[in-house]
Amino acid sequence: MEIEAIIFDYDGTLVHLNIDFQRMRQQVDSLLESFGVVASTFEGLLTLEAIDKASDLLSQRDSKAGRSFHQKALKLITDLEVGAARKGRVLPGITETLRTLKTHGIKVGIITRNCEKAVRVTFPHIEELCDAFIPRDVVSHVKPHPAHLQLAVKKMGITNMGQCLMVGDHPLDVEAGRRVGMKTAGVLTGHTKEQQFLDAGADIVLQNATEVLDHMGKEDRTARNRFLPSGKLGIHVLSELLDRYVSSDPRVVVGPRIGEDTAAIDMGEKVIVVTTDPITFATDEIGYYSVVVNANDIATSGGEPKWFTVNILLPEKKTDKALVDRIFRQIHQACQEFDISLIGGHTEITCGLDRPILVGHMIGEVAKEAFVTTGNARIGDDVLLSKGLCIEGTSIIAREKGDDLRAMGVSRAFIERAQNFLYDPGISIIKDAHVARHAGRVHSMHDVTEGGLANGLHEIAMTAKANVVVEKARIPVYEESRQICEAFNLEPLGVIGSGALLITAPPGEADKILDQTAQEGVPVSRIGRIEKGPSSVHIISSTGETSIPYFQRDEVLKIFGESSSESQAEGFPRLK
Repeated sequence: MEIEAIIFDYDGTLVHLNIDFQRMRQQVDSLLESFGVVASTFEGLLTLEAIDKASDLLSQRDSKAGRSFHQKALKLITDLEVGAARKGRVLPGITETLRTLKTHGIKVGIITRNCEKAVRVTFPHIEELCDAFIPRDVVSHVKPHPAHLQLAVKKMGITNMGQCLMVGDHPLDVEAGRRVGMKTAGVLTGHTKEQQFLDAGADIVLQNATEVLDHMGKEDRTARNRFLPSGKLGIHVLSELLDRYVSSDPRVVVGPRIGEDTAAIDMGEKVIVVTTDPITFATDEIGYYSVVVNANDIATSGGEPKWFTVNILLPEKKTDKALVDRIFRQIHQACQEFDISLIGGHTEITCGLDRPILVGHMIGEVAKEAFVTTGNARIGDDVLLSKGLCIEGTSIIAREKGDDLRAMGVSRAFIERAQNFLYDPGISIIKDAHVARHAGRVHSMHDVTEGGLANGLHEIAMTAKANVVVEKARIPVYEESRQICEAFNLEPLGVIGSGALLITAPPGEADKILDQTAQEGVPVSRIGRIEKGPSSVHIISSTGETSIPYFQRDEVLKIFGESSSESQAEGFPRLK
């Protein structure tokens, strides 16, 4: 059995909630009667389906009554779900199982008839452990209707339903999987017996969801040996490695952490800040990129970038002296522009490469009292964004795919303007950070890099252990960026975005920052706020509020022919 993806039911499969469904139905029936509808009319329907049918019936008589009933009914069941969630718990071994599946390259989806609010009470970091999380809030029809599973599969980028396994604790889960052609597994952690699953057509029956690992070990050993995808190492994998292997001396103020831009070392009156970043996407201005991207990290700490070293790896049979000279010249020019000293490095011709790769290392310093971290964002802070989305991505795409854009009918002037995004508006945030930290009290700063604004916001949410809420209408997108993303079907929120700086500050201090940056010609927008809640990111649009996914792979990878799951952006309002 070759499995590309596993989709799990939630309640009874991954968590124990003990929702009182009988009480829920009784309350919905009472609400129905109060609207003059005989509850027995919908006998035999599940509660959510009964609510939809009753709303349609009432709307035929009075559209206002239909909407009112639907809103009150959903609030009723949401309150019951949230109440049960407060007493709920994740079942033993589930977190480790989800991490293991992702580590071995198996896509993980979680679908539920529950509301998102209730899920996040019991399982606040659910999106860190799966590739697709689809609560009832984001689908028009819930399982066993095919639309629920189809959206999950689309979001994971899976095209063959036969290579997916649906796992759940109820015959409805088996029915949902079979309707779309998936393999199915019943788990005995709910109230369904083994024979009931077999009668429903389940392919296998497991004691609990953790046993999918054992089953795959017997039936599909290749699934455990899948290669990790290109792009940043997954957060769940990296987190495990950092927990297991990292150590440091007492002078290390900030060590390796998810979401932090720099490490920091206490040197007395000053703090030494250190960072490293590779350049793997760009080729023609790679030396400039390497200096600036690493300098940006130092600037987000409140520091001044001072000393740069670089490891230059060049492809064999493609490297000549002119290429090496060009890269060194770009590094020299960038260092001169930002008053940085090149103090060392390593250069070699490396087999197996098809393009140059630079790994830069930047060292800077900052007064101890001026040191800033990503994780210091606080509840109540405003979230500010300098410039706009996908500045770096716009330049990369225009430089790497200029011929493709011309073939699409895009003008040469437009392409050249987009290529020049490297310099105007520019990928440096050194000035942005300098002006902001001198204008007002900054709690945190974080530059927008791989995975775009979406991942930058998630990294703030994770380090601050808070909920970040942004407003779609306030997020600036350059017209060149919008058109290029549209041409290549990319979601701007997930495109590499050096040149944009995220800042969090108390509202009054944010006002000072906005005033001063405007005076100094640095465009900055107030796009959202930090709220109390589990680590998550939400976006408000004209259609309501929904969660923003973490982009497992940067959208710009698509232009290099490396699919990053076209549907990562499904389920929330796209910025195109």
